[in-house]
Amino acid sequence: MTNRTQEFLDVRKHGFFRVAAVLPRVHLSNPSANAEEHIRVLTEAYAQGASYAVAPELGLTGYSNKVLFHQDILPRSAEEALTELVRWSKGRNMLFSVGLPLKRRGKLFNTAVSICNGRILRVTPKTFLAEGHEFDEEHFFVRASGADFDEVTIAGQTAPFGNNILIECAQFPDVVIHDAICEDDWVPIGPGTIAAANGATVAGNLSGSDYSVDKELFRQSMFAILTALHLKGQVYCSAGYGESTTDLVWDGHRIIANRGVMLHSSLQHDNPVVSVVADLDILALTQDRMTQKSFAQFSEMYRTPMRRVVCGDMVQGHHAGVHDVLKLEISPTPFVPNDPERRTQRCAHVLRSQAQGLMRRVEMLPPDKRNMWIGISGGLDSCLALLVAIRAADLLGLPRSNVKGVMMPGMGTDSRTRENAEKLVRALGAEYRSISIEEVTRLQFKMVGYDPDADGDVKQLIFENGQAWERMKLLLALSCFEGGLVVGTGDLSERAVGWCTFLADHAGHYGVNAGVPKTLVGHVVEWIADVLFAKDETVRTTIHDILATPPTPGLQPIGKSGVIRQKTDEIIGPLELRDFYLYYLGRFGFSPSRIARMALHAFASRTDGGAKYDIGLIKYRLDDFIKRFFRNQFKRSMSLDGPRIGWSDSPRVEFRMPSDAQAEAWLRDLDKVPDQI
Repeated sequence: MTNRTQEFLDVRKHGFFRVAAVLPRVHLSNPSANAEEHIRVLTEAYAQGASYAVAPELGLTGYSNKVLFHQDILPRSAEEALTELVRWSKGRNMLFSVGLPLKRRGKLFNTAVSICNGRILRVTPKTFLAEGHEFDEEHFFVRASGADFDEVTIAGQTAPFGNNILIECAQFPDVVIHDAICEDDWVPIGPGTIAAANGATVAGNLSGSDYSVDKELFRQSMFAILTALHLKGQVYCSAGYGESTTDLVWDGHRIIANRGVMLHSSLQHDNPVVSVVADLDILALTQDRMTQKSFAQFSEMYRTPMRRVVCGDMVQGHHAGVHDVLKLEISPTPFVPNDPERRTQRCAHVLRSQAQGLMRRVEMLPPDKRNMWIGISGGLDSCLALLVAIRAADLLGLPRSNVKGVMMPGMGTDSRTRENAEKLVRALGAEYRSISIEEVTRLQFKMVGYDPDADGDVKQLIFENGQAWERMKLLLALSCFEGGLVVGTGDLSERAVGWCTFLADHAGHYGVNAGVPKTLVGHVVEWIADVLFAKDETVRTTIHDILATPPTPGLQPIGKSGVIRQKTDEIIGPLELRDFYLYYLGRFGFSPSRIARMALHAFASRTDGGAKYDIGLIKYRLDDFIKRFFRNQFKRSMSLDGPRIGWSDSPRVEFRMPSDAQAEAWLRDLDKVPDQI
């Protein structure tokens, strides 16, 4: 494997940071045995390439020792056990945090000690002690505020002591780590909140939380919300098997979350794997922090003096190849939820938003002019626009005949799409019209001196654009003459690469599909057919035939055998790749090399065990996407109004890109991607 390939495959080079929640078996009141258990699970996490690991609260003694914490031997034995962990860590470039009771100046603190490569980097005392119900920590421990010192000597080393210490990583500039202990994250504004405001991007929580019914659901919800609000990654590990069962049981809950997304959550009895590992997407959260200005305001409000310790030993040392596989699920269809229930909810929301936007525009028209004109092609986009218009008419109490489906056959229209368009419009109760544009288009060609018959089988660009312009002119003329508005049919994915004719299907009065990516269009249309028109066999079967029709602009002549020659995916690449590129380039602003690495992972598996797309195709299609994305910004700069569904490319909403920007820097970055692996 070449150095270039190794560099590209290493997920750490693309802004990912590997973390682990480790769950050692507890030997209650036996620190020496607990140290051995910690070493066992930490060794496993290190072998999987983790750069940061979190163990449970008070793990070196066990959480449930109660009055034994006040026996001098237990804290002292815990420090001796810590010395063993420090010794083991030498030569291992993984930061990890373990819990133990620490006795200093006649006070006992519940602490987390962070260690890397033989060095103790910080000692974090618990800020909020759990008290009430089954917890009685104030009987045994002192709060962090009770300390009258800010550094401590432990295991033969002097380290900073406090809840305001951030660990910065020399090899990961955007990784800033803060630890909290259980209850510290169970309060409205705890040390983790302050740390996030002051730059912490990764949070650890060492917990001694016991099991009770549905408690794991509460933890999941809480950390999902915290990581979403704080725009951070989270590693959580609670006490597990071996803790006292006198009155309680312990579930060994491990959570890894990032920006509101639960990457892993399991209880010990459901998942006995002791070292749970995942990659946090640090670049995604720092990009969000940069673009969400409210986060900057939050940081300003809670700016607090924090101490910072630099850890410079977190990259080298892992065996070669351990970071070549990303330990993070990346959906190949980021616009479309994988979960069927969430996908159904998404489809319902999209239709509701589209119809609501169109209803408002129609309401602004005079009562006798409330018509909706749609150019029907027999393709998916015009099908969705038609269904949205029908929905809007129904909700407004208008007759469906106010929806005008206009078929405008040209020199590239095939019989299948034409028949489906007419069948669907009539079955829905809308008004169907068919007006050929061939004669007027030929007149246009003649006026500019172009002879389409001299081109042979493949025509010049004016052949395609000329037909598209005539269609839009006809729709505008109809709406002007009879009243109403032209409903644009173009979707978000088409606008991204300029796969639309300027001032033709690019235009209209209101673009109901403007915020809907093409990968989602099909799911919405299918959901409408199977749910809203489940009992209408004609509508349902016609829509399903439209779904099965290869996408085409329909602007080149049909082949002699009647087969569609102009297929969109063959010209500008597979739809799922284009939408994948759009999501991560537009929504997050990731570099092309990172997007390519993510795509390689997302499309890695298929039924025969191979990759769906190899790196050569991913790179080739990404190169084409970037070039089209940049040179077609002028179309997006003049885009028509339309409802924002998720991310919007409208210059009036969030994507204010200059039309004359150059793509060279992005293409140079893409050159880092190898042509084959």
